[in-house]
Amino acid sequence: MSKEAKALLEKLTAMGIPAKQLTGPHHDMVMTDCDIRIRRVSDGKEVLYKDDLLWSDDYGEPELCTYIWEEGNFSCDCNRENFFYDAMNIPRDKQPDNGCNIGDNEFQVEIKDLTGKVIYSDFPQTNL
Repeated sequence: MSKEAKALLEKLTAMGIPAKQLTGPHHDMVMTDCDIRIRRVSDGKEVLYKDDLLWSDDYGEPELCTYIWEEGNFSCDCNRENFFYDAMNIPRDKQPDNGCNIGDNEFQVEIKDLTGKVIYSDFPQTNL
């Protein structure tokens, strides 16, 4: 584990934040488990998808990197659709093959860390 990743893992542990290391020949990262609620907008059906998010402390304080879900590859409905069906344990070869032609904003996500804190959501905000 690199010196930087080790320091970040130690910092998160001291803060009481569950984190783990992911090491390999091309990566050295600190990750944490997250719950990702995925909603299919057309019918409101929701599923819970379990995934890891990467930690960064590039700016001095640890933060979860949500970019991939906000603007990166996982913000695309074609990927979110795959994760939606993955959460229901439907094998990829049995999932609908819509390619990347299913439209925009057909799937929304809300990401919570293991404490239940929402760290990213593109669900519509409601006024109570």
